[in-house]
Amino acid sequence: MGEGALSDLYQDHFQKRHIIIVSKVVFSIFFVVAITKMIWPEFVVPENIINLFSLLIGAAGLYLAIISMKNKTT
Repeated sequence: MGEGALSDLYQDHFQKRHIIIVSKVVFSIFFVVAITKMIWPEFVVPENIINLFSLLIGAAGLYLAIISMKNKTT
């Protein structure tokens, strides 16, 4: 692997790393809520929280698409 290709790979990973971390955190929160719902059926997740998670996931997907397109053009 050339030094330029390795640098590009590292830069791509570095730019996406924080999105991957946020995705793991959102999945962990979702997992905890799902387990809580199974243990405590009366637990109700507010609709605003569900909407917020949906928006965060959508924004993360768009950001990843922008990063990928920017890396292909450079």
